[in-house]
Amino acid sequence: MNRLTVLQQLIEQKKAKTYLEIGVSTGWLFFKINAPAKVAVDPHFAFPWYNKVRRLTHAGHSKFYEETSDAFFANHANVLKEIGGVDVAFVDGLHTWDQAYRDVLNLLPYLNPGGIILMHDCNPPNEACAYPAKDINEYRKIAATGAIPGYLNSWNGDVWKAVVQLRAQHQDLVTGTIDLDWGIGFVYRGSNNHPLPYSLSDLQAMTYSDLEKDRKNLLGLVPPSYAASLINHLNV
Repeated sequence: MNRLTVLQQLIEQKKAKTYLEIGVSTGWLFFKINAPAKVAVDPHFAFPWYNKVRRLTHAGHSKFYEETSDAFFANHANVLKEIGGVDVAFVDGLHTWDQAYRDVLNLLPYLNPGGIILMHDCNPPNEACAYPAKDINEYRKIAATGAIPGYLNSWNGDVWKAVVQLRAQHQDLVTGTIDLDWGIGFVYRGSNNHPLPYSLSDLQAMTYSDLEKDRKNLLGLVPPSYAASLINHLNV
């Protein structure tokens, strides 16, 4: 089971009509997702030739925006209203805490009742993968200097802090993390009955060692089997 199977399962269980993906890159995931209407957002589509062909064949039910997610929400978010709102969304963009958190907040006004946002890279397996950088290029440059012990060319960034912030500061959202595929975060409207006791300054001071000490609680970590029943928790 991975992000593709979790997303497709949710779409089928919800009979979702709309899907939005932030951080499409090569289109590996986007073009495999089956949904009536799809929206792709990425500042640089890195489609191989076969996905460039797929883009043309998907033109009838897919929309492509080659820009940052911030620019998309500032300039083209009305398209989400035009397609009837968002049922399922996947955030897999810059791999930074602030961007992942902002993407979720920007998505919420367009999320339909019973809708859900999934986030990738929420459960980094080691400190090297969780190294905070402004983007993948900076991460690789720093790694090239030998300054990231244990570097294996895999980067999750500090997206995990976006999960912690949502769990700490939003009592109207249910947020947790499925323990599979680098950590699949989930966000949907509901009662956050046990908000984490952390302020923004607490979050800023947190390091990977804090995550290691209290991973299950900070991330709301649930086993992979939870993915199959996630649909039962949505307010549909």
